[in-house]
Amino acid sequence: MSAKNTPDLSAELAAAVAEYGLAVAEDRRTVSGSLAFGVEHEGAWHFDFVMRLPTVRDDMALDPALEGVPRMLAVYALCLERLGGMPPEALDADALADALHPSDLDVLFFAQELLAKKRRRPSAIATPC
Repeated sequence: MSAKNTPDLSAELAAAVAEYGLAVAEDRRTVSGSLAFGVEHEGAWHFDFVMRLPTVRDDMALDPALEGVPRMLAVYALCLERLGGMPPEALDADALADALHPSDLDVLFFAQELLAKKRRRPSAIATPC
């Protein structure tokens, strides 16, 4: 998906799609892309990611006291299916807080926004009652 082929996206989201190679999977379950700065884990840098949208179960798993960026990091940690070659157990909110560059937090935000936009049912389609 290129920025010029996304007329339904805001200019900022379209720019992020182009800059970070954001692409929604054909089944619209995940979005992939590349972090600008990456995350270092066990001596290697990891850039490419795949993530899904959060579910109600994810929301239930969160500490209700979390707000703002800590809550966002906790959600992203649950939704990241892959970050480079990092093992899944290494993808938690604390690891992201310690290793993720603030600009890469924006990349994950745009990835979630793109996936949500592409997953949303088109408003022109009516469903029978």
